[in-house]
Amino acid sequence: VFDDPGYFTVLTREVAFTGNANAFKYDWLRPWGPAADFSTADRLLALAAASGKPYTAQALFWNDYPPKWLLAEPARDLQRLFDSHLTE
Repeated sequence: VFDDPGYFTVLTREVAFTGNANAFKYDWLRPWGPAADFSTADRLLALAAASGKPYTAQALFWNDYPPKWLLAEPARDLQRLFDSHLTE
């Protein structure tokens, strides 16, 4: 999708804004631990910028799909991890 010029042409012609339901969620950015991988999110934002379309994201936290490593964290550390996620 990212590198398909045909898709980009249709996107810029047919949509008023771009967005994604998952790329900014905790479990997608941090599937293996607290270090985030923003590569997909960054590519989506770059695509939106290149198309001149505003970008909208969905919920940054989704209670139904926490990464497994997060479930093992002590409750006292969750606020720090979530605050860090929002800041980053």
